[in-house]
Order: sequence, then C-alpha cells, then structure tokens
Amino acid sequence: MPTQREIVQRLWSEHKFAVLARSRDLYQEIAKEMASGPPDPEAVVDALRHAMTLKESNLREAVEEAWAHLMPRVGATARDAMQTVREKNVEEARWLLAALAEHAADAVVAASRLFDPKEAVDVIWLRDRYGPTMYRMEEATPVRITPAEVGEVLLMAFGETVVEVLRACIREPQTPSEIEDAHGAEARRILTALTRLLVLRRIGGYYRSRGMAAQLVLTGLGRL
Repeated sequence: MPTQREIVQRLWSEHKFAVLARSRDLYQEIAKEMASGPPDPEAVVDALRHAMTLKESNLREAVEEAWAHLMPRVGATARDAMQTVREKNVEEARWLLAALAEHAADAVVAASRLFDPKEAVDVIWLRDRYGPTMYRMEEATPVRITPAEVGEVLLMAFGETVVEVLRACIREPQTPSEIEDAHGAEARRILTALTRLLVLRRIGGYYRSRGMAAQLVLTGLGRL
C-alpha cells in the first residue's frame, strides 16, 4: 500500500492548479507545507478540502500557470489556438487546456483537478502492487478500495444502467446530454457518482475515461 506521504504528495500534485484557481494564499501555504519536510497528512488534506469549497476567483492565473507548464509539450498550431482562446474567455481556455493536455498525455496538467468536481478531493487512483486502485482518505488515513468493490457499490446504487453508461463512455466520449438522452434520467445521477469517484473525468464538456478507471471497474465486475 502506498504510504500516507506518497498519497498526500499525489493529491497535492493533482490539486495544485485547482487550489491556485481559488486562492493564491492557500496555494502558497500548502506548497510551503509540502516543501518544508514530511508533510502533516491530515493538515494537507484538510487544507485541500477547505480550498476546494472556495469560488474560483483566481481561475485565470491558474490556467496561465498550467499553460506555462504544458506549452513546451504542444505544437505551434495548438499554441496559436490557445493564445486566441486565452484572450477571449478563460472558461474556454480551461477546456482547451484540458483537451491539449489529454492529447499530449501530460502527466501533470492532464491529471489536474482543475477539470474535475471539487467533491472528489479525498479520492485518488494510484498504481500499487495490484495495479491501478482507488484510495479514499478517511481522517487522513488511506483506505484501499479495489475497482471491483467500486463497481459493486455502483451496481447496488444504480443497477445495470451504470454498466451501460460506462460502456458508452469508453466506446466514445459523449456529452452529459447525449448520455442522458441515450440512457434516461437516471444517467445524470450515475454521471455525478462516477465523476465524484474519478471513474470518469470530464474534459472539454465530454466524459471520458482517464487512467483506465472505467475499464478497470468493468473488468472487476466481469462486464468489459
């Protein structure tokens, strides 16, 4: 099992742009805690939870910071497109940034919680000796939850429709409206649950699998 420190470091890596989007002061405070020695896991997780309750009053700076990291990894055409969008609308710039990071398979920006629901702050997928697995922080203590266990919880809550939604998202990324049209009103609640568990992650207005979590859940259920 990964150590508390390893999980907290990964949580910070995924959350840092999302925290910066909300508060530069909190961003600097958590970064200092992470850099000053072995971090206090409970303090860091509590600070992340608090930060993610705030409004994104600093979104433009966060997008710029993430873009500065990603820019050397994309081509001139993508840089030109991003420059045009950045000048017009920060929300559009956020989603273009996500799409570019996904395409470039950038390990830092593509995994950022800048593009994820704030409710997922204490959930993380890590590769341990069993393969990619979900960990949930409970009072700063990591609890391991296998993909099959995640799937069983979802099946108990939503029935077979969750399998249909997962299969559809894996085959071809779709918008929430497209998924709801195809799978009924229950699909909205399913999508909310899947994103809060980071089984699906939303990129550019579309739901898609990142980190193979959706495939792992279906494989664990024997439904892929």
